[in-house]
Amino acid sequence: MFRFAFVFAAAVLLTACGSASSLFTDGGRESYVRKNDLSGKDSVHVMEQRIYRGMPISHALAALGPPHRQDTTTTAEGRTQVEYVYQARANAFDPGNMSRAYVYAQDQAVTDWKNLNQIPRFDAYYEGGM
Repeated sequence: MFRFAFVFAAAVLLTACGSASSLFTDGGRESYVRKNDLSGKDSVHVMEQRIYRGMPISHALAALGPPHRQDTTTTAEGRTQVEYVYQARANAFDPGNMSRAYVYAQDQAVTDWKNLNQIPRFDAYYEGGM
């Protein structure tokens, strides 16, 4: 009986986790593109998990998925700057290697990024100013 309860609880947890992150699957990104009526350029970037400078941050987060954390600061001019931190998952070959990547946004638009190529789940490329 205990074994059945454990398996059932694990199945419920996996189902809940799967539905919570559904935006970040291909189907979830496609749904995001349709719901927000994105332009051709932005829709392609979201679907291909790519970002560019000046991209609305909501589109960039839909393309890349949820960050590990975010840090918000305010400049002397009163502008809000946000640093989104993405972290690689530990693996069996090198459990201590937790590479970090950063996406920077100001005024709700991507301004820059750093080390995205070091996160294994990001196999797409990232474009400069467009």
